[in-house]
Amino acid sequence: MTSNLPISPNYSQLDENKSENKNAKGQYIFFLILILLLGTETFITAFLLYDFSEDIHRTRESGRDGGYPIHCLSTDVTLPADQAGIASCDLLNQELKQTARQRLLLDIQNYVLGALEEHNITEVFKPAVHVGAKQELKQYQRLQKNDETPALDRIQWDNMNGQFSQEGLMRLSPEGEIAVPHDGIYFVFSQVNFETQIGQNMHFTQYLYKRTASYPRPVMLAKAVVTPCVSVRSDVQLYSNHQGALFRLEKGDRLSLYVLNISAVRFPQESTYFGAFMIN
Repeated sequence: MTSNLPISPNYSQLDENKSENKNAKGQYIFFLILILLLGTETFITAFLLYDFSEDIHRTRESGRDGGYPIHCLSTDVTLPADQAGIASCDLLNQELKQTARQRLLLDIQNYVLGALEEHNITEVFKPAVHVGAKQELKQYQRLQKNDETPALDRIQWDNMNGQFSQEGLMRLSPEGEIAVPHDGIYFVFSQVNFETQIGQNMHFTQYLYKRTASYPRPVMLAKAVVTPCVSVRSDVQLYSNHQGALFRLEKGDRLSLYVLNISAVRFPQESTYFGAFMIN
């Protein structure tokens, strides 16, 4: 026995409504995720633009605070200008020429020493080097980006003038580091002259770092900390912080000296210097 009653379409309509609601809900979630991603990208872009503008501002302020006439880099000397500005730009040009000349001489010296080292012409004198600090204007600490030791400043050394001596192919690299030519035991020494004032942090630290060919990030070998006894009779006083020790070094090692507060350092070459010599 069969029934001839018509089948109600309500069930199929309910299924279609559920399917449409499900699709609408999925599209709504998709649009929410898309809006969230766009908002995140917009925020990141705005942050990067702000950080970039801050870097530009800091660079300008650093150049201005450091006493560098950076306006000369965009100045046409053929246009009328005040004599003081022209004089400062002429001084900068002379300094750049002298720096380029010293860098060229350093490259020639390092090339010759490298060629001698390749032919093992190193037995006459034991490796040794002594360098004094560059002038304060040539330290360029505010214009250098230091990602390896961001809290410290590396002292730059003068290998052309003043208190400079070198033997046995031990030399200063173009980056201002002492390059070790042979494996052996070396005595490494340093002294830094610094100034303290009443009301400032009354301690000073210098750090000796080494870089190797297999591990280019600097590794600390030693540090020296001094806390001077400040006299109330004088607002400004000078002190010296020194260190020296024996280290087993390998060919290709690079030595450098960092300080925690380079603004306190004074740079006469007879009191701020760095060196090393081979013992055995």
